[in-house]
Amino acid sequence: MLSRLRSLSSPNLLSNTANVEEDEHGSWQYLLVDSRGVRPRTGATYSKEAKTQQSRIKEGTVIDVSRRRRVGLTRWLCISSGGGWIHDISPKDHRVRAVEVEVLTGNWEYQVSRGRIAILPKMSLHLTEFPPKAVDGIDVGESIAVIRRVRPRNGKGSFLQLSDGRGFVFDMVKGVQVLHRVTTPGRRGIGGELHSNSGSGGGASASGNVAARNNLELSDDDNPQPLTVLRTSSTQSSELGPPEHGSWDYIVLDSAGIRLRGSPAYDKGEKLSSRLPLGELAHVVERRACSDGTTFLRLDSPAGWAFDVQPGTCQKRQRMAEVSIEHGTWFYRVAANKGVAFRARCSLSDEAKLGKGPDLGAMLTIRQRVRVGSTVFLKVDGQDGWLFDSRDGKQLIEGPVEMTVHQDVFALVDASERLQLLSSPTRQR
Repeated sequence: MLSRLRSLSSPNLLSNTANVEEDEHGSWQYLLVDSRGVRPRTGATYSKEAKTQQSRIKEGTVIDVSRRRRVGLTRWLCISSGGGWIHDISPKDHRVRAVEVEVLTGNWEYQVSRGRIAILPKMSLHLTEFPPKAVDGIDVGESIAVIRRVRPRNGKGSFLQLSDGRGFVFDMVKGVQVLHRVTTPGRRGIGGELHSNSGSGGGASASGNVAARNNLELSDDDNPQPLTVLRTSSTQSSELGPPEHGSWDYIVLDSAGIRLRGSPAYDKGEKLSSRLPLGELAHVVERRACSDGTTFLRLDSPAGWAFDVQPGTCQKRQRMAEVSIEHGTWFYRVAANKGVAFRARCSLSDEAKLGKGPDLGAMLTIRQRVRVGSTVFLKVDGQDGWLFDSRDGKQLIEGPVEMTVHQDVFALVDASERLQLLSSPTRQR
C-alpha cells in the first residue's frame, strides 16, 4: 500500500553525494510510518553529523512539507515549520519512513459493513495488520462519527479519526473495504450534503440508487473497477489492475535475490526454479499494478513474474527498481590506488566479484552505463563484467574524461634521456 522501498542487508547502493535533482517547492503532507519514529536532520544528508538534537517524530504524525529533493531513490522532505529534513525512504536499508497522504477534515458518519473493527491508538500501518490485543472495537452495523480522513496517495484505504477521541480506525481489512459512509434518505447527512433515495431526477446512476437503498454512500474507493482479485494467501487478497505493455529495465535490490513466479500472484505454489541474484538487470515487457502498492513485472528472459515491492503494510521494502541503461562511448580513468575488480552484476557485493580488473591510471572505454542511486556501474568495451565508479563516497573511477584518439600519427622523440613507456596515462610505474 505504500509507494515504495525498504529493508536490505546488502551493501549500500545509495548514498547522498550525487545524483541530486533540483528542489521542488510546494505544499505536501506526509504520514510517518516508521514504528521507531524519525529524527530530523539539519540538511538533506544521511550523515550522522546532520542529526538534530530534537526528539524523534513519532509514528502516525502527519507533517507539512514545503520542499522536496530527490537523491537517488530517496526523497528528502523539508518540514514547513523549520524543524529540519527527513527522508521518505532510508538510503541505508530501503525501509519506508514516510508516505505522502491526502488529509481531509469535516464531519462524516461511517458504518461497519462486516466483521469487527479495532480502534487504533495512532495511525500505524503495522497496527492495521497486527492490532493490539484487548483494544476497543466497533461491531458490524455500528455507526461512528469521523472528523478527519488520512489517505495514503499510493494504495487503498484511509485512516479515520473518531470524533469522540477514542482513536483511529482503518477502513479496509485484508484488501476489503469494511467501513462505508452513511447517508440518510431525504435529509442532510452529517457532512451537510443533501442526499436522496429517489430514483428519478438528478441523473442518479444505478450504482447510486443501490447505495441509497442500502443507506451507504459510495466513495471513490468504493466504485467498482475492472480489476482482478489476487489471492495472497488463504486469508488475504488484493486487486490486480489491467496490464501495461512496454519495455523497461529493472535491477534486483534484494540481497537474497528474487524467485520468479509462473503468474502475477504471491502464492508460494507459483514459484519457479529461476532466481535473479542481487544486482541482476532484468528486461520487463509487462507491468500490473496491485492495490496494495506493489507492481508485478513480467520478464521475457528468463520468463516469469516478479514484483517490485514486498507486499503487506508493515516493513515494506523495495526488491526491484526501474533503471535506465545508457548505450554509447565514454572514456573513464581508474583512480583507485589498488585498481578495481570486475563484477558479474551491478552489485557492490564481494560475492559478485569476477577477478582482478584494471590498475590505477588505466583508461577505459565504456559502452554501457547504469545508475543505481549515486553509484554508476560501467560496462567496459570487450569485457563481460561491470565496474562501479564510487563506493562509500570514495571515487574509484573518474570520468567521463575527454580524450582524442589519433590513428596513424607519428612523432619524433626530442629528449636527451630515454623515455619510459607506461601501460596507462599515470605517473605510477
